Amino acid sequence: MQDILGRRMALENVAYYLTPKRALEEAEFITAILDEADCDLLLDVNNVYVNSVNHDYAPSHLLKQCHQKK
Repeated sequence: MQDILGRRMALENVAYYLTPKRALEEAEFITAILDEADCDLLLDVNNVYVNSVNHDYAPSHLLKQCHQKK
């Protein structure tokens, strides 16, 4: 899509409620998608917060993991 449009795109992280048989942690999944698609991340901090509440982790934990994987 980026090649067709001639512009970089950004994907937004999503809020999710269930994690059946998850193979990757959230940060690993986000960075893998961004690397494969060679695009940017539009970070929705509300979704980070919602996911942290739903899955019982500190929001800063996800942010640190994503930053370290860059």
